[in-house]
Amino acid sequence: MAVSTHTISASGNDENRSDLTNIRGIGASRKRWLNSIGIYTIADLSQASVDEVESSLKSGGRLLSRGELEEWIAQAKTVDLQNQPAESFCALPDPLLETEPLETEPASSSLVAASTDWIAVAVFKVEYQTRQIAGKVEQRTLIHHLETNATETWSGFETQLIQPWMLDRIEATLPQPEAENPVVPEIIQLQVIQSHQIEQPMIADHAHPLFPGAILASEPFALEASVQLTGLSDANLQKQIPYSIQCTVHDVSTGSTTILGTATLNISSTANITYKALLPELMLSHSGIYRLKVSVTLQNSQAADRPTASGYFKVPMLQVV
Repeated sequence: MAVSTHTISASGNDENRSDLTNIRGIGASRKRWLNSIGIYTIADLSQASVDEVESSLKSGGRLLSRGELEEWIAQAKTVDLQNQPAESFCALPDPLLETEPLETEPASSSLVAASTDWIAVAVFKVEYQTRQIAGKVEQRTLIHHLETNATETWSGFETQLIQPWMLDRIEATLPQPEAENPVVPEIIQLQVIQSHQIEQPMIADHAHPLFPGAILASEPFALEASVQLTGLSDANLQKQIPYSIQCTVHDVSTGSTTILGTATLNISSTANITYKALLPELMLSHSGIYRLKVSVTLQNSQAADRPTASGYFKVPMLQVV
């Protein structure tokens, strides 16, 4: 009976397989560090002592964490074992080998196929660097984002700030979804009404933001705001949207800010229609120069079916006598 002999040997270039850069975490610079203390191959590293490597590198001014060295040596032991050629063995002929080969599934599986769908959207290069100046060892962390060419440097071996920095760069790189235009209540005109101004009320708008006259101290007045909604979609028309309107004044002489009045009302979401909101019974008890601000805020973004924003109107000078 004939006996067949099969020899299985390691494939590939032995020199490349034993190169230290095949260990995760060892690049060209760290390979030179290890070469300087007599470690040239993965086999050398697998037989090295953590204490000896740490001590030798430290004496040369090169600092690495003990955990990182332990990980390197553990990887080296595994890789070195895989690099060892299998021994020759003898086997009797298998009768199954003389039959026709069985049909097999294609080599590519769904898992392998799925892996080809992955696309790199952010690539970072992180370096932990050391140098010796005037007998002192300095350390720094350098990170580079390839897509935006952004670089950041920290003193020491930084671990906590790297992650949020990377996330910021990723968010800046990824395409952002197109945001919907918000619904904005725009105040296009303000009108002040006091008893002595019924026939000629004071009006301010964007073209003329100052009231043409003064209001009387300690006398109630009403404030009417003309509001229009912008950014409405067809689905929002004819809806009632709740909103709040607030009037605040800033006393120029004292620096104090006071809320004169607030109201919550419903505004009709009709395109190109001006809605008038009234704040009655407002009063300023002291004469002086004030700055007035009226703001409008929609209360229910769900009713508008899209994001909402606030609108405001500022009167830079209001005279009270």
